[in-house]
Amino acid sequence: MSTAGQDNVAPLVDDESFVIHSINSYTHIALSDLADHFKLGPGELDRVIRDAHDELTARLQAQGVDYADLKQALVPQPGRHEVAFVFDSTRTGSNSYGHTIAEQWIPTLRRLGPEKTVVKVGDVLRLPSDVVWTLFEKRLVGDHDFPRLSTELYFVVYMTNISPGQLQAMHADLGGSSGAYLGYVDCSTWNVLKLGLFLPQVALRIRDSIITDQDDTGTPNQVGYPFEENGFAIVGVAEELYGPLLGYRLDNGVPKWADDDSSIALTVLGGDRQPMSTTSVTIDERRIAYLTDGHGGSLVGAGLAGLDREELAESIRAKLERGLIYNLRFVEGKRAGVRDSTLDAMMFSVQVEFPHASGSIRRYLVGMKYLAASHTCEVVTFF
Repeated sequence: MSTAGQDNVAPLVDDESFVIHSINSYTHIALSDLADHFKLGPGELDRVIRDAHDELTARLQAQGVDYADLKQALVPQPGRHEVAFVFDSTRTGSNSYGHTIAEQWIPTLRRLGPEKTVVKVGDVLRLPSDVVWTLFEKRLVGDHDFPRLSTELYFVVYMTNISPGQLQAMHADLGGSSGAYLGYVDCSTWNVLKLGLFLPQVALRIRDSIITDQDDTGTPNQVGYPFEENGFAIVGVAEELYGPLLGYRLDNGVPKWADDDSSIALTVLGGDRQPMSTTSVTIDERRIAYLTDGHGGSLVGAGLAGLDREELAESIRAKLERGLIYNLRFVEGKRAGVRDSTLDAMMFSVQVEFPHASGSIRRYLVGMKYLAASHTCEVVTFF
């Protein structure tokens, strides 16, 4: 990623159409470090990110991967699951237990898993054992007589974009092929286990391809997992592009990280490094009818039906403190099918969670229009 200049001018938003599925400044600090080191203004940082995105898109295209295909893996999908598959590393009989476990989950992913998914792996860290045991007692689907181990002895394989049917098939397959497999925890909504999941990303699967980062010599799949042996083609991407633009963000429940993350992402939409948690949220009077008619089921499920627009806006704003931004895009305005620049919009989606009448917590994606000049978000959709 280049730093074309070091001005501190206000961000300049052009009319170049773009869609960026995700920008990771939550667990990957390269962009914030770059901006701070070179004293980049928001406009400069915007151009750095857009240039990096263009470069990534071109490099992927040259290796047969369309960036647009990555959306389902990188953006939370309604009706799909994020799952932590849990293993007992002591049962592998190997100090290289990550590789041993990979020999079990990669064939399962190949045959039964989602064709578009992110895979992150690693030990559970920085959580008291009794906290993990209590969570497993309530939420682990699998071995109810799981071993009470020190937290770091539990090894997690975390995947995104899993359908209910795929989840059941993968669970059964792993249980039949691995004595180390204990079961899974559904992490589609936030739970305390995520506080201990600081997991490096080892793969982004797109059909028959596995995208990994590569070192300075151009070597991908540096962990040496048996992807090719299971029929995958390896696509390598330089770490300076992979981490910020292909790294999936797991919500570890740290508000400061969420603020840093959103303040970087919003510069692409014209923001001036203010975090999303400090935005004001509005809903146009005409939008209420659209949300009620087109998204009524979601509003009812979230307990938001019947609220006036100020109450609904405040309910959504209150959920933004830890929210993660996805699907950043410039949308060209049209009126009656004719281009109308006065209707151009900078848009993004944000994941929020609300308690459901059933007693569970449900995840929703809220579509937002961002007005950089006033640091305001207008609610557009609610799924």
